[in-house]
Parts: sequence; C-alpha cells; structure tokens
Amino acid sequence: MKIAFLSNPTVGHTNFLISLAAKSVAMNNNVIFYLPGSYNSFVKGVINNPALHIDSKLQKNDIPYKLIPISLYQGLLGIILSTKRGLDEVKFALRVFTAGGKKYTQYLFNEFSNNPPDIIIYDYTFFSAIAVSEKLNIPRVAIYHSGLPFPEYPIPPIGTKLKYNKYPENIFNKYLDFLLKKENEIKKKFELIIEKNINVSFLSSPSSKFLNIVNTIFEAEYSRNNLNYCIFFSGPDVKRLSQKNEEEYFNKQKGRLIYISLGTVFNNQSDLFIKIINSIDIKNVEVLVAAGSSYNKLKLKISKPNIRIEKFVPQLNVLKHTDVFITHGGKNSINEALKFGVPMLFFPAGGEQEYNANLIEYLKVGINFSKKIKSFGKEEMTSVLNKLFNDNEIKLAIKNLSKKHKNDGAALAYEKIVSKYQSLKNEE
Repeated sequence: MKIAFLSNPTVGHTNFLISLAAKSVAMNNNVIFYLPGSYNSFVKGVINNPALHIDSKLQKNDIPYKLIPISLYQGLLGIILSTKRGLDEVKFALRVFTAGGKKYTQYLFNEFSNNPPDIIIYDYTFFSAIAVSEKLNIPRVAIYHSGLPFPEYPIPPIGTKLKYNKYPENIFNKYLDFLLKKENEIKKKFELIIEKNINVSFLSSPSSKFLNIVNTIFEAEYSRNNLNYCIFFSGPDVKRLSQKNEEEYFNKQKGRLIYISLGTVFNNQSDLFIKIINSIDIKNVEVLVAAGSSYNKLKLKISKPNIRIEKFVPQLNVLKHTDVFITHGGKNSINEALKFGVPMLFFPAGGEQEYNANLIEYLKVGINFSKKIKSFGKEEMTSVLNKLFNDNEIKLAIKNLSKKHKNDGAALAYEKIVSKYQSLKNEE
C-alpha cells in the first residue's frame, strides 16, 4: 500500500502516528509522512520549539517524510497558544489548527492529484487531510491521540474543570452550541478551498466514515451511549523501549520510586517542579525528575541525595519500575502509566489535561491535585502520596486497567487498517 501520514506539527499529536508509520514501513509499505515544518536549521535554532524538531524523530525511525512549508500565521498563533489555559486554550487551538488550511490543502492536492496514496492516515485536528481526502475521494483513517473528544452529556467538555455528571445540562448545551458553530465555520472554510461539499463532522463526531482509531483502551474512557461503529480502540504503543539501563537513573533498592515529568511542552515550570520536590518528605523514597527545559534551574536549586534530576529519561523504561507518577496529564503519559499499572498525581497545565485528570480520578487510578496547586505543602503531599502508595481500591483499579492493555497499539491499529482496506478493495 501507498500510505500518506498527515499531521499538525505538535509532539503529542504525532507520537502515535510516528509509531504507526514506523510499523507501516516495517511491513514494506510505501510511506510518506507530511507535516508543516521547516528544513532551515537556523530557524530551528532560533525558535527552539519541539514542534520544529519532529522531523528528527521521523529520521530516527527511518520514516520518509516531506515538510510542508509552515504557515507563518499558524506559527505565530502557536506561540500565543502556549499562554492560553482551559477552555480558552481549546477555543484558540481551533484557530491554530485551522490556520494555514488553504496553503496545506493546496500543497497536498498538488502532491496527490497525479499520484494519490491508497489511504490517508491523519491527526484528527489536521483538517486539510479531511479536505484533500474528500476532494480526491481517498479513504482516510482518523487518529484520536487524546481519547474520545466527542461531546456527550454528562461527560465534561474538554478544556473545562467540570466533573462527570456534576454540572447542569444547560452548561453543556452552551458548550455544544459553541462547538457546532465553530465546526460549521471550519467546514465552510474548507468547502470553499476544495469547492465541494463535505458530508462529515470535523469535531462533534468521527471525521472518517471509513475508520477512526483511538489510541486508548475502551475501559479507560467515560462510558458512552453513541459510539460510532467505525471506531476502533487500539490502546497506546508501548512496545518500543530504550536500550539504556534503567539503573543509570535510579536504584530501586532504596525504596519506592516517584517519577516526576511535566511533559514536553509544559516542562518550563521550574517553580512548580521545585515546589513539588520540596514537598516530598517521605522516608525510603527515591525521586527521579525529567526536567526538560527546567533542568539547569533545578540542578542549581535542588541538592538532595534521594533526588535525581535529568533533562530527559527513557520514560517507558522508568514507568515499568515507578510506584507513583507525578504528571501534567498529557494523554500519552497517562496511557503509558496505565499500561504499566502506575497510579498518578496530576498537576494539569492546559489543553485537555484537566479533563484527563478528572477522568483518571473518576476511574479511581489517580488524584487530581489542581485545586491545591497554589497552596499545597509537605502535609498535603505526604497524605496524597501515602494514599496512592497504599490504597487498596486504587491498587485494584490500576491493576485491572493495566491487564486490559496490549503491548503494541500501533501493530493492532495497523492490522485493523489493513483489514478495513482489504474489505474495501473486495467490495470494489
């Protein structure tokens, strides 16, 4: 098969797509990965944003790729997006995802008109993928990297701090009105670009009539009544581990391991890192910190014998041995922790992270600490960590969810895509 992967240039959106693309290459498919970006090393050095370095991951995994010249407008909006929080961030993110739509769609149309791929696999927020697929009648597979985002009462809207079944329906209806209005605006924009009607939803329901893959497991989502038949839960890709020796980073003989990471985008919160670390006052505990851009500040200010601070660590390897994971609440990190049966303590920073934290708390496998993020100290931290270490209900729930996960979500997703594509060909 000739497969085109299309994605917005954001780390969280591309992780599973890269694993799936690597699997597709390994199975001898003709693969090209497209995403907005820049080949200019000077630009990459000046704008030290992880989104501009995704191509290095593609190179590392031997995935053929092409960078679509990035829209300057989308780049500027992306910088502003990092300052937004909560529902405002979700609203602004839709502007970012829509920006550059005409430019990207035209680029892809030129690429595919004379030599179309057999199938398009895309980040569900990359709306140009929907447009070019509709224009050229190419089957497409949507990848939902952040779980099921579709609105359904009483599930809380993404980007809010609302909890399941604990808010009035009129608030949900107000959000739904906004979402449907925004969806209609986006659809009209792309219909004008391709000069054709688009008969699928962009946001409120699955955007592919062919196949939609969610890289979580069904049991790790809120229960729903209106799931579409073409949704497949693959679970995350957690098969590929680093070759590095875990003992380089921690020594489990010292006791329990607490692992702290605030992700790729939100790891510049050095004050929060320091506050969390200084609040941990438990005997026989080793603390490993993946500090990212906060590394230099933390190395200067933290000097405790049981605290290990690294810029980056092989997270999958570490989570295999972790007793409690303190996290910002990104979906990739959550999926990996669930696979390895690690209870979580959340300090959500933005996007869908508050939603994720409340979901995990609802599933009884973690605790959302966002309400105490400005006021917690050693007493609160000791209490919550002891609960995560020792609570039998949490232990049982996390064990049951861990058992539901397979090792290689990317392989399961690939097998499902091939099966669906073969069925399509047989029908023809």
